[in-house]
Amino acid sequence: MAYVIGVGVTKFEKPLTREWDYPDMGRESGTQALADAGIRYDDVEAVVASYCYGEPTCGQRAAYELGLTGVPIFNTNNNCSSGSSALMLAKQLVASGTYNCVMALGFEKMERGLSEKYTEKISPVKRHMDHMVDIGAKPGLIKPQFNTMTSDVIKLFAYAAREYMEKNKNCQLNDFVNVAYKNRKQGEQNPSACFQKAPSKQKNKRQGVVPPNIFGYGSSNRRRRGLCYCLQPSIHSEACAVCQSS
Repeated sequence: MAYVIGVGVTKFEKPLTREWDYPDMGRESGTQALADAGIRYDDVEAVVASYCYGEPTCGQRAAYELGLTGVPIFNTNNNCSSGSSALMLAKQLVASGTYNCVMALGFEKMERGLSEKYTEKISPVKRHMDHMVDIGAKPGLIKPQFNTMTSDVIKLFAYAAREYMEKNKNCQLNDFVNVAYKNRKQGEQNPSACFQKAPSKQKNKRQGVVPPNIFGYGSSNRRRRGLCYCLQPSIHSEACAVCQSS
C-alpha cells in the first residue's frame, strides 16, 4: 500500500506577474509538503519530478532546493497529465516496495500561450492537428495574436466539444457553461487559485475564446459561443505530494 502523507501547493500565478523561477516553486511547495507530513527531506528516498516547459533535469535543480542527499530523481513530461503521472509513479515506487518514501514534485513556469521549442523536429502533436484539419477543422490561426500551437490546441478542444454535441443531441451549451462555472466557482474557496472570483454564467455564455464560426452548425451564435471557457490559461504553479508505505 501507499499513502499520501503530506501535500503542498503554491499559488497559481499568471505568467510574468511574479518574480520567481521553478527552483523557488519547488522549494515553496516541497517545504510545505514535508512540514505537512512531519518528516525531513532526509527521509525521502526518491523524487519523481514533472514539468513540460524546461530543459532536461529541471527536476534535479528543483529538488536541490530541499537538500542534496543523493536520492534518485526521475523526470516525467506528459503534457497536462504530467502531475498525475508523477503521483502515479511515486505511488507505484512505494507500493512495489522499491522505496518506502517518495516525493512527487510538479512545477511549471509557462509563457503567455503555448509553444514548441524544438521546431527542427517533428511535432509530437502534428499527427493530431493534421487529422483535425482532414476531418473538417479550418486551418490557420483563430485569432491573429495567437501563435500556431496555442491556436491549434484551443481548436482541438473546441472541435471536440462540437463533436460531442453532435453525437449527444441532448447536450446543450448550458452544460459546458455549468462545468466551467463549477470549476471557476471552486477558485473562490481556494486561496491558491489564480482566479479568485468566478464570472457569472451569463458572462461565460456571452464571451468566448473561439470565434463563433469555429462551430459550423446551428443558427444561433449565442448557442455556439463560449465553449472554450473550460480551457485553462497558461499558468505558473507548483504542487508537491509525499507518498509513504505507512
